[in-house]
Amino acid sequence: MKEVQFQKDSKIYLRLFSEIFTYLRDNEPDLRWRAMIIFKSRSMEPTERQRESVQPLLDSPLVKRIYLNELEVSETTPLGVQIVQLVVARKKQFLERVTVLINRVKQQFTEENYRLQLLNLLSVIVIEKLPLSLKT
Repeated sequence: MKEVQFQKDSKIYLRLFSEIFTYLRDNEPDLRWRAMIIFKSRSMEPTERQRESVQPLLDSPLVKRIYLNELEVSETTPLGVQIVQLVVARKKQFLERVTVLINRVKQQFTEENYRLQLLNLLSVIVIEKLPLSLKT
């Protein structure tokens, strides 16, 4: 299960684990579960007190927490991570990274429908990230 969190939510972990265990109860899967929570930054994570009841789960190898503003992006970073990381990229790096990703998508993906979906996603991120003065 994956969860992306860009707004502060003190109950994010309670909801996430509730959904996981409800799924396990209803489906009885044979595979071991895993969870990944992607935060914009550490400041978006619940406080130590708020996560106290689920801390043993958070400390287990089954759960991975990622903070986008702490990721080091390189050419070998998976495309999906690079796209999501654009959301927290600084203005100075943003346009350069978008240009690199657009070129990468155009070169790397030959299936037109998938390529267009990725380019559309990038354009939505650009539109949302642009200052209001540039949008009008």
